[in-house]
Amino acid sequence: MAKYQYTVQGADYEVEIVEIADNIANVTVNGVPFEVELKKALKPTTRPIQQVTAPVQKPVAAPSPAANIYSSQITSSTSGSTWNRNKD
Repeated sequence: MAKYQYTVQGADYEVEIVEIADNIANVTVNGVPFEVELKKALKPTTRPIQQVTAPVQKPVAAPSPAANIYSSQITSSTSGSTWNRNKD
């Protein structure tokens, strides 16, 4: 997992953390294996994976169909009046 070098009262130590499970750490100090009990279980040091979602696009309104030139009725958008082609 990780290796560290320490000096304690002038003595050098190479500490390797082999595995941590709950509150028990398996370590080697200068090549000698030890099982160390931790006072508290360590929290994971990795961040949880966050899902990234693409932004939601608003639906685009479909373009209005072209005016039917064969329609029998035409409505003016400016005056609101209606003209009927079939009417004499």
